[in-house]
Amino acid sequence: MGVYKAAVITDAGQELIAQAVAGGTTITFPTVKTSSHAYPEGTNLAALTDLQNIVQTAAPTSVQVFNDTMVQVSVRFDNSEIEQAYLIQTIGLYAKGASGEAVLFSIVQADTPDQMPAKSPVSPSAFIFNIQTTVQQAGSIAVTVNPAGTATVEDLQLLGSQKVDINGGNASNTTVTIQEAAEGESYPTIESGTLKSVVGKIKRFLESLKEDKVDSQSGDTANTKVAAIEESTASFPEPAAGDTTKTLWGKVKKWQQDCIAKFGNYVLMSMITNQHINDTSHIPTSALVYLMQQAIAANQSAISVLNNNLQKPGIVSAVRYPNGFTEQVADMLKTSFCFGVVDIPTGASDPYSPFPGVGPHWWNVITFGVSNRCEQFAVYGFQKVELDGMIFVRRQHDNYLSGWIQIL
Repeated sequence: MGVYKAAVITDAGQELIAQAVAGGTTITFPTVKTSSHAYPEGTNLAALTDLQNIVQTAAPTSVQVFNDTMVQVSVRFDNSEIEQAYLIQTIGLYAKGASGEAVLFSIVQADTPDQMPAKSPVSPSAFIFNIQTTVQQAGSIAVTVNPAGTATVEDLQLLGSQKVDINGGNASNTTVTIQEAAEGESYPTIESGTLKSVVGKIKRFLESLKEDKVDSQSGDTANTKVAAIEESTASFPEPAAGDTTKTLWGKVKKWQQDCIAKFGNYVLMSMITNQHINDTSHIPTSALVYLMQQAIAANQSAISVLNNNLQKPGIVSAVRYPNGFTEQVADMLKTSFCFGVVDIPTGASDPYSPFPGVGPHWWNVITFGVSNRCEQFAVYGFQKVELDGMIFVRRQHDNYLSGWIQIL
């Protein structure tokens, strides 16, 4: 808030006062003006006849005389027509007698000036100044105020019609300070309260609604419940763009039902892996029979390839592998058809062996094929009762490695 010095009466103002005291005239205060000019220290203010850099002019709203020694003029300045903010450095009070033009009556300078902000439809501002001028024999001076600055009965009635209170009123242009809803309260209950509190709760409610919404672009449906499912009658229905949620889940449900009806009695490879022996009767299961049929078919294919290759010179070789098996079958394929032995020393183990236990181990192997499309059979060569009579096979097709499969 600004701080202003005591008013200084100008020479013209002293002359008006002398006329009024003598009873020759009535002083009227028609206008008050503001200036952005700061007069330097030592300026003879009494000799001024007008202000420099006048920015605003307003009519006083009241004039009062106190204790026969002081005249107080009240005036209001607002920013409704201010395009650029400025500092109110100097205030000039203008007065006139019964005739003649208004003269600069008194001057008030700022120690700390108020700043008038630029106009804003959101936050209008105004300053009310009470300009007090000390005048000897003020009680004998007849003073009046310009009617343009006085609130009329009509003005007061209009103000009453525009007021806003607990019973109603038009608040369409009222600026509201928002009181934020309680922390962690996503959907606050809207109930009676102050305007800023109610608006704050509505704001939080709308923000939460926007954040939680689900639409065609985004949204979290993790906790969304489906109220109804639209049953589908199509066979293996396919989801389509534009399906509603209830339609989509109806299709998923029907698809599952069709799968159970069509594939319920199918036996898949994953269902028979390692299911070789019936646990109660120790009888080979259908899974084992299936695997044996697959192995026989593979053996027949291998034997056919072997017969063809044996008839070709230079494609059969005998190889010893002193460092054990390799991960890639192709790395052990020296010719199109290789007879060989794999020697695993005492105390060593081979992670790529059909039986990766600690050596010594001896395996008789047959490797055949072309490049990285080959197969390998292995039969254990040492005495080991649990491995007697067992035959293992593995194959490679490009980057695919089957791993060892026991076929006998």
